[in-house]
Amino acid sequence: MKTFFIKLILIAGLAWLAQYFTVWYAGPLMALLVNLFWKGSSSQAFFTGFFGLALLWFGLAFYADMSTDGILTVKIAHIFPLGGSRAALIAITTFIGSLCGGLCGWTGALIRGLR
Repeated sequence: MKTFFIKLILIAGLAWLAQYFTVWYAGPLMALLVNLFWKGSSSQAFFTGFFGLALLWFGLAFYADMSTDGILTVKIAHIFPLGGSRAALIAITTFIGSLCGGLCGWTGALIRGLR
């Protein structure tokens, strides 16, 4: 359980750092790399990547929403069939990011098993 939280925080921190300086998909790649070099089960790798990126993307989406007083978030939510719901847009953004992180983390564990 302790390694789960260490990996989760490590993935979230490295992903934030990578996404700050590069493109959005550098975050899920950090989940892949952490689970490639740190031994663990496939399910643990999926869930650490999933929750690590969920934590990060929720924080980034919430920060973007609060820093613009929701103006930008509502405008983007009207583009999609969300009825202008800020919460729905943040939830969908979080889910997409966490799914990418989980699948990349799982891939890292499976690649590790090939060695």
